[in-house]
Amino acid sequence: YEPLRRAARDQTLSVSLAEATLLVLAATALIITIFETVYPAIEAIFPKTALQELPEIHSSALFWFDLSIGLMLTALAEELVFRRLFYGVLRQYFANPVLFVLSSAVLFGLIHWSSGFANVISATIAGMALMALMLRTGSVIPPIIVHFVSNFVLFYDPL
Repeated sequence: YEPLRRAARDQTLSVSLAEATLLVLAATALIITIFETVYPAIEAIFPKTALQELPEIHSSALFWFDLSIGLMLTALAEELVFRRLFYGVLRQYFANPVLFVLSSAVLFGLIHWSSGFANVISATIAGMALMALMLRTGSVIPPIIVHFVSNFVLFYDPL
């Protein structure tokens, strides 16, 4: 538990709150755009590669619980592992930040394999943006916010 405790500490922003806010908005827009443009393009080339489909939720209460608490827990866990923890581990092995950004992003993409090849590629690109955001802001909090808001927008389907 100590690596996770260390990963959650010292989350002071290295940029102004205004700059962090602009970066969060830009990263959120970028990730939503990736999943609404790159994902369908790759899915058209490599259709039906998903190993599983997300179950349809018929209960309104369960739907909102999943969309709020479920997505927040997902964003928190994935960002603590793939940004904060991997940053601490991978930078020991790679002097060049580009290499640990790419390594972390590829691993992040691969955990989304069950959702298909298009999701792997899209999540890898999103992972690069999220790690760049963490490196720029000096905190894992902005990537957690971006991850949650992006997932919320992408998963919310009012129809």
